[in-house]
Formats: sequence, C-alpha cells, structure tokens
Amino acid sequence: MPSQLPHTLREYLQQKDKELAAVANDLWRRSRLIHERQNRPDSNENGIVHVMAVEDNIWRLLQTTTLLNKANNIGDFMPFELFLLSCAACCHDFDKALKSALPEGFEHGRGSGDFVGKNMNILGLTRPRANAISSIISIHNLNPDEFQIEFSQLKTYQASPVGSYNLLLDV
Repeated sequence: MPSQLPHTLREYLQQKDKELAAVANDLWRRSRLIHERQNRPDSNENGIVHVMAVEDNIWRLLQTTTLLNKANNIGDFMPFELFLLSCAACCHDFDKALKSALPEGFEHGRGSGDFVGKNMNILGLTRPRANAISSIISIHNLNPDEFQIEFSQLKTYQASPVGSYNLLLDV
C-alpha cells in the first residue's frame, strides 16, 4: 500500500529537506503582517487566505498527473524547487499590500519581486534564494505570451553555468 502524502507542501518539504522547510516556514511567519495588509477595505482580498489557497493549489497540482502508471508529479521536483513554489505563493502579492511604498507605475508581480530582493534580510533569505523567488513572482501576472518569453529566459538563465552557479551559491 502506498504511503500517505502529507496534507501540505511545506509538510512534504519538511520530510525532504528540513533546512529549506525551516526557511520557508520562517518566511511565511515573517510575512504574516504583510499578508494582513493585503486585505484592505478597498476590496483587495489577497491576504493569508488567498496565499495559502495558492500554496494549497500548487500542492494539489503536484499530486495530479495524466500519465498512466504514475500517481503524482511530486517526485519530478527537487526540494529546492518545492521550496521556491511555497515561497513564491507566500510572496506573490506583497505589492498589493505595499502600494504606498512602491514607485508610481509599478507592475503587479514585479513590485513583489522587487520588494523581496530589497528586503531579503528582513525576510530571512539569502541573496540567491531571494533572487530565485523574485524571478518567479515577478512574472506571475504577465499575459500568456509575455509569460512564455520571460519564463524561457528564466529557464535559460537558470540552465546556464553562470545562472546555475549564482543560484547555488549560499543556497
């Protein structure tokens, strides 16, 4: 009988890499006040319930596959990738809570990525981890064509020797 999967992405990450799980949990804890600000009276409902639902949806998608004889896609992901998915869910709407602190004309997603990069120490992140999270959340609100272009550039950069080396430093 196959073993039961944990209920959450971070519980699964805890089984695979305790250190990365601790950093992800710490980021979620440190982000709580920002999440609370994301629920403002101006009809923005992107607070803790929303970001946790995003993480839950990621976890559900990882447990889904259309391939025969394969129960899920979880084994296709390395612990660092699961860490990035959890952290990206946590941070992807920061800019909605911080509009007053962002420059005029910021683009949703890029504002969140910029905030993560500039506040990595407050968020408990190393530069490589902050850069990786920022790269993901900065493109989440693009239209499909723009997303594909940015995503392919991100994958190309991550696959290059320089990109891989920079990501792995101090990770």
